[in-house]
Amino acid sequence: QVTGVQTCALPICFPVTIHSTQQSNQSTPVLSDILQQFPAESIALLSYSSQDFQQFPLQWQAAIPHHFVLTNTQNDYTQAASNLFKTLRSFDEQQLKCVLFTWAPQENLGLAINDRLQRAAAKR
Repeated sequence: QVTGVQTCALPICFPVTIHSTQQSNQSTPVLSDILQQFPAESIALLSYSSQDFQQFPLQWQAAIPHHFVLTNTQNDYTQAASNLFKTLRSFDEQQLKCVLFTWAPQENLGLAINDRLQRAAAKR
């Protein structure tokens, strides 16, 4: 279940917390509010794994055309890290304005992936 979110920018991001090890004190964004700010074609869903992607509400999956999955398995940190940089470049190329993303597990290379997402999201 999606449990929380904080607002930031990558260019503008809403990190969606679905791993119970992540702390969040923010409320989950409402898709209608996001779609009022950004056209659907300028929004992307970024999930750490294909399993995490299923955690996005079905309404979001249907309404948002851009979907990115960093790895097909929960523990393939190397693939996820490699795909992260390709995906960040893709965001720039596609001129996406808003990204909703899930955190990687807080272990191994997942820590580095989360750090990179946090630093990228903090840029304004």
